[in-house]
Amino acid sequence: MDARLTAIPFTRDDLDAVVDFHCGDARWARYVTDWIQGKPGGVLEALDIGTQVWLYLDQQNEVVGFGSLGYTEWVYPDPFGRGDSKRVPLCIIPAYGVDVRFHKKPNGDWQQHYSSEILADLIAVAAREWTREYGSDPNVTPLLGLFVDEQNTRAMRHYENHGFSKYGKPIRNRGQRMLLKLTP
Repeated sequence: MDARLTAIPFTRDDLDAVVDFHCGDARWARYVTDWIQGKPGGVLEALDIGTQVWLYLDQQNEVVGFGSLGYTEWVYPDPFGRGDSKRVPLCIIPAYGVDVRFHKKPNGDWQQHYSSEILADLIAVAAREWTREYGSDPNVTPLLGLFVDEQNTRAMRHYENHGFSKYGKPIRNRGQRMLLKLTP
């Protein structure tokens, strides 16, 4: 798929560009909207700890969506810490969203939607970052994780379509963990 969106790094100066950004009215959509608009626990705090954030613009320079990548640790391979599981580094998508005006756009199947283009770009960037950070260290499994509200079944299908799978049980106030093994 040819890129139709341009990713630009998000800075504190870009808060005005997302003042009207709106992901929807569901609880999880409001969380994502609040996150990018700089509410407590959102993008400004993420930037302070080194999270990378991008705005995705269409050819008219409208903000279609945004994505973010950071680093954390999860217990792997068993989320419950049994066997040879240990805390391992992974890339994480703290938040990612598409403005309601662009949901299911452009028309066509899910692979053509902006949401798929943005997520595919985040996966590609995570794979490049992983390679830059860890090279081909055989002792470190290249992983990309995220949390999704366990009631947001549409988002779970979207992530599964991109290769993610559920990982462990949902965590209270965080949601369902989903995990993708990267191929850097």
